[in-house]
Amino acid sequence: MTVLEGIQKSTEFLAKKDVESPRLQAELLLAHVLNLPRMKLYLNFERALKDSETDTFRELVKRRAQREPLQHIVGSTSFCGLEISVNRHVLVPRPETELLTEMGWSFLSGISSQPATALDFGTGSGCIAIVLAAKVPGAVITALDVSNEALEVARQNAAKNNVADRVSFVQGDGLKSLPGQKSDSREGDESHGQDARATTAASASASVAARKDRHLLPRASALHQTQTSTASHLSSSTPI
Repeated sequence: MTVLEGIQKSTEFLAKKDVESPRLQAELLLAHVLNLPRMKLYLNFERALKDSETDTFRELVKRRAQREPLQHIVGSTSFCGLEISVNRHVLVPRPETELLTEMGWSFLSGISSQPATALDFGTGSGCIAIVLAAKVPGAVITALDVSNEALEVARQNAAKNNVADRVSFVQGDGLKSLPGQKSDSREGDESHGQDARATTAASASASVAARKDRHLLPRASALHQTQTSTASHLSSSTPI
């Protein structure tokens, strides 16, 4: 089977499964298998696929037909010009999150009287914190998440994008998990003032993350329901 035949057959299969943009999805998956830029596929339409390439491609197409996100299948996504690894432990950032992150770094860049401070609350893949650190090198960035698995992905992304030394990753559930946060109301006025300033600085980025989660969590729930309902119909299907 040639590259073109593989694309055509997989496109037809994904279209029957109501996958959005089936031709684009098929091309991106095959480009991933062949380790080629997608546009180079057009220069290799007559190339014969090896049996191992065909088998791998077929499995990836099946996974996409089951509504597994393309980014999870290929293992990464582009976010504000940076490559961000994603897997089942983190949600895939949406385009709207890029717009919110751009607003975040514009805001932080305008702070000149003191080092800008930001908290990415529920950091997931770390995409927001990493971009803020890359765009505002002098900022103090903290990324918080309750999931150790998600934080591991975020740390790897920070290292890959050369900002590991500019982002502090914290595992915990809520602002009290952060270093220096006090729960005792009897602390002095100075401690109270420091906590208030930290919370205020955190809230700007936390609102960005909260909006991101409101966009993504319903979609994740719908994804799970769709996977459950369609899996039995796909077990005997052959995409290519």
